[in-house]
Amino acid sequence: MKYCRHGAKTAKIDGFIYVFGGFWNEVCLQTVERYDPSSNTWTYVSPMLKPRANFGIARLGNLVYVVGGKNASCYLDDVEVYNCKEDRWEKGPSIKNYLPGSVIVKCYLRLYQIKLMYSMLMDE
Repeated sequence: MKYCRHGAKTAKIDGFIYVFGGFWNEVCLQTVERYDPSSNTWTYVSPMLKPRANFGIARLGNLVYVVGGKNASCYLDDVEVYNCKEDRWEKGPSIKNYLPGSVIVKCYLRLYQIKLMYSMLMDE
C-alpha cells in the first residue's frame, strides 16, 4: 500500500483485498487500492467520488456500498456504490436518517444501518 491509513475500510472480492479511503496523516483519502495476494502487489483502482473515512461498508454481489462517514471537515450522509467488475463508482440511494458511527450489515440481499448504544457499569 502506498499510504498507511486509519479509518479505512476493506472488502474481499474475488480473491482480491480492497482498501477504501481513510486518513493518511491529516489528509482524507478517496483512493482505493487492490491487493493481489498471488503476486503480492498493490494496484490503484478507480477512486471514490468523495474523500471519506470511518464509513460503513457492505458488499452485495459485485457491488460495494460505502455509506456515510466523514471527511476532514464534516460528516457525510450519502452513499457511493463501487462496481468491481467495471471498476467504476456511482452515486447510491439516499439515506433518510444517517447515524454517524453506525455499521452497515447485509441480511437477505438488503442493507441495514445499525447503531448500538451501550454503557458499562463497573463495580469498584
